[in-house]
Amino acid sequence: MTNFQDVVCWQGWHLFHALLALLFITLFVIISTVVALALFEPRMTTKKLTARQNSNGEVVFIINKIVLQFIFSFNPFS
Repeated sequence: MTNFQDVVCWQGWHLFHALLALLFITLFVIISTVVALALFEPRMTTKKLTARQNSNGEVVFIINKIVLQFIFSFNPFS
């Protein structure tokens, strides 16, 4: 915000664009979570179901990255 000091946050067109960005961030989190949970395939292939890994770590990692991007984008102190 140091480069655009004349822009008032959360008013006018900024409100529209910020809400649109939040909508797309939410959609991206939902789609990424569904894809990571549904399409995850472990590198090792075996017939034993107990030996297979799940995608919980990938989902947590993706959500963590998105939340940190959100915090970085809307942090008023940066």
